[in-house]
Amino acid sequence: MANIGKKHPNKHVTHVVELPDIDEVGRMTVLIAQTLRVSGFKDVKAAAPGFRLPRTIQGMNEDHRPSITARTTPGKYVLVDVYDTKMDAAIRASRWQLFSSAAEQSGGQFHLVVAVADVKKAKKLANNAGVHNIVKVWEV
Repeated sequence: MANIGKKHPNKHVTHVVELPDIDEVGRMTVLIAQTLRVSGFKDVKAAAPGFRLPRTIQGMNEDHRPSITARTTPGKYVLVDVYDTKMDAAIRASRWQLFSSAAEQSGGQFHLVVAVADVKKAKKLANNAGVHNIVKVWEV
């Protein structure tokens, strides 16, 4: 069971979360969301315990919710998606194309979070989907 909201002596740590009951994608999501928070990003939202959900991005054919969103400066957003090996390839491609396009159109950035063992495969999948503007690949 997740234990959310404990106070931490470090004032920059706003949440301490114990996550024994969520999967690897959830753990990577929390890790990067917390990293963004302590690195000074604002309005960090994540599809994980202890965070408000990111807004769904409206696409022409499908709508998708990024794993994480954060603001760097007023109006500049980072969209982050965690690579899920269990996700259908067509859905993954649709997500990455939408997030890539949304980041580009808004002057923001698109990042991926990938387990170290899957980095090469994820980069190849992104390339095959026509997603070439990934600013950062977080290797976890």
